Amino acid sequence: MARICYVGFLGIILLTAHTANAQTVMDVQLPFYDGKSYRCTQNSNDSPTHNNIYTMYDLDFGLSNGSIVVAASDGVMHYGSNPNGFGTYAKIDHGNGYWTMYGHLSGYIANEGDVVAGQPIAYSGNTGLSIGSGGGYHLHFGVHSGSGVGNSKKMSVYALNKNTNSSGYFDTGLQNETEFVCGLTSGNFYESRPVGSIFSDYQCKSLTSGGVLCWSGNPTTCEDGDNHVWYHKNSEGAKVSESNSSTWQKCSLDSGQIANIFSYLDGGYGVGGVGPGSWTDATDSATSSLPDFVVNKTWLETPWGVETYKFGLGESFNTKAQSENIGDGSCLNTDATQEITGHFYLSKGYKEDVHSGDGAWRRLDSTNTHCSNLGQGETNTETKSTNVWEWITEPGIYNVVYCIDHPQDDHNNGGDHAEKHESNNCSTEAVFEVTADQIVNPDPRFVDFTTNGLGFRGTPPIYAGSQAHFGAWVTNKGNTTPGRDIRSNYSVQCSGTARIQLADDGTPASALSPGASAFEENIGAVTLPNASGACVAYFCADYQNAVVESNEANNCTTFNFTLKPRPTPNFKIIKIEDKKGCCTTNRGDKVYPRVWTQNTGTAAPLQNVAMRYYIRSAGTGNVWWEIANDTMEPRELPPGGTDEESLDSGWKIPSGSAWKNQWHEIKACVDPLNAIAESNESDNCMSYSRFSKK
Repeated sequence: MARICYVGFLGIILLTAHTANAQTVMDVQLPFYDGKSYRCTQNSNDSPTHNNIYTMYDLDFGLSNGSIVVAASDGVMHYGSNPNGFGTYAKIDHGNGYWTMYGHLSGYIANEGDVVAGQPIAYSGNTGLSIGSGGGYHLHFGVHSGSGVGNSKKMSVYALNKNTNSSGYFDTGLQNETEFVCGLTSGNFYESRPVGSIFSDYQCKSLTSGGVLCWSGNPTTCEDGDNHVWYHKNSEGAKVSESNSSTWQKCSLDSGQIANIFSYLDGGYGVGGVGPGSWTDATDSATSSLPDFVVNKTWLETPWGVETYKFGLGESFNTKAQSENIGDGSCLNTDATQEITGHFYLSKGYKEDVHSGDGAWRRLDSTNTHCSNLGQGETNTETKSTNVWEWITEPGIYNVVYCIDHPQDDHNNGGDHAEKHESNNCSTEAVFEVTADQIVNPDPRFVDFTTNGLGFRGTPPIYAGSQAHFGAWVTNKGNTTPGRDIRSNYSVQCSGTARIQLADDGTPASALSPGASAFEENIGAVTLPNASGACVAYFCADYQNAVVESNEANNCTTFNFTLKPRPTPNFKIIKIEDKKGCCTTNRGDKVYPRVWTQNTGTAAPLQNVAMRYYIRSAGTGNVWWEIANDTMEPRELPPGGTDEESLDSGWKIPSGSAWKNQWHEIKACVDPLNAIAESNESDNCMSYSRFSKK
């Protein structure tokens, strides 16, 4: 199966037949950056040095000293040295039994053992056996196999024509190859060297119109211009078209000489390297009065907005595309939809994959742009986020293409909107590299919360167990606003107690832009531990770790304070008696205990104080029975004050025989359950006795 193929150097592409029996072993890129073009200074099967098993299918390119050399295909980088031949060289092992050779280098960029793919690997030079014009500086390039420098193998060299965005392959070492446009001399003349010749009798001239004219023998006078176009006709020779013969003079050839026009596709460039995609030219006829949606640029950015084309397997990137309506109008009101559908597509390698069937490109994401955002002359940018690991599982070269007005992945049938052109809706490839590393673009954005100024708000507490209000500042010393709100907490630890959280508070992310500070305080009072002595208060920002920070160790601030022992009441029953006097209360009669309670402490109680009454005798089995209860209000027990309480309703001695001829002990206890802290809990009860004769 034949195909049209090209090889491109400085402003020229060679068309030749690429047949199945060419026996090339692999396809490779040109070994220099996209957008760069260098002359070929020695062809394959050419003298003086490309005529043995080590070099016969290789090419020389006229790279000046220190020019960047790019990996022509994916593989592992290795260093080599051959002083009497290739000098300092690099060999990239492609894992298929073949490797690419890069000879006469002046130094390396990639490291030994690096996995490389379309990226800079070395600098050109003239080490080893390097001869020719320009002081011998050039790059020797080829595909080899075997040990040492290996044997040269036939290769298909991929090239791109920048003028037409067309591309293809030039196969080295074809048996029927007799001439090869290969080089540039002064005055934009190209030199064509027949295979095996040291010097050429053929010369070529680049026309400003994009044509290339070649002829044999010494050239006669030949003018060129925008309207003077020489082009490829057939094997019999070439034709010349001339709009004004009185102005432009034809090149006259001697009898028997043939003008060998290899290509009118001027402008071949290397396709190694990575970078954004751009627009494509229309190939269909124009229809006036309609919009024309094109993609000016497709590019990749980190999530923080830096354009780059190298990512790790564990990263994310933003796919971005700018579309423009370069047509004569806007969407038609009669269109079925006023939305313009776009898609981002992922392919492996430098060129987009087929659009359907096995190995088809994959749709990364979709966009919808309203027609009102792409009126005549207007641009619109769409952005979608992609996680590398969800789409790509192995290192290598990949590309993204964006297509506007493209509702279907294949056989788009003109899209949803009639356009001036239907053939220019997709961008060229935005090429990028994925490495085996998880991260190659560390996120420069960071958040760092610090705190300061922690203290009491309002009147500071003095005593243990007091209530308090805290306040403190939170500052973001990072360079980006946090992605979510945070909560901060207040806690305290006093002598003899564990650290306890007292309260927390929320701060909105919008209040913590880079360098901003927010003041926080607990609105409701909190109760401090009931412990006296030295205490430490803590305020910690983002204590729930809701936001990842560059430094998680500086989120807390502290301050020290001391609490005095809290003034407490002390309840003491100083007297108890029965209102009936001494000393008998018979069965069926009531007892009427009367109690005097004194507060001998330094503070009044903060709550009501309980009083309970009990009885114990043979009738109770000598255990205490509770017979009544009462309460005293704080106002009744000020420091030093005494309160009298009595069981006015009384309580009857049971009539059972167990209660006859028995002594009964009646007891009163103040704060019997120790609900109120006191300085002395041992003097809260007092009792008296009654005897039942009957």
